[in-house]
Amino acid sequence: MHTSITSPAIESRLQFEGGTLQFWARFPVQIRTASETDEELTEALLQLLEGNPEIKEAVTSLPLLQPSVKG
Repeated sequence: MHTSITSPAIESRLQFEGGTLQFWARFPVQIRTASETDEELTEALLQLLEGNPEIKEAVTSLPLLQPSVKG
């Protein structure tokens, strides 16, 4: 059987909803390491927010981080 399957890719969207700007990103991970990957990315984002004065000034509150699994 010859079939081509599209490789998983990062998906992202920026949208304005309910008076707030929202950005979400989905990225392929191995399901058995998904929680560790989520933790690493969350930590990296928080470090970016804390360590960059321009970003820190532009963000009025901590972002809401929600992991999701798309099956």
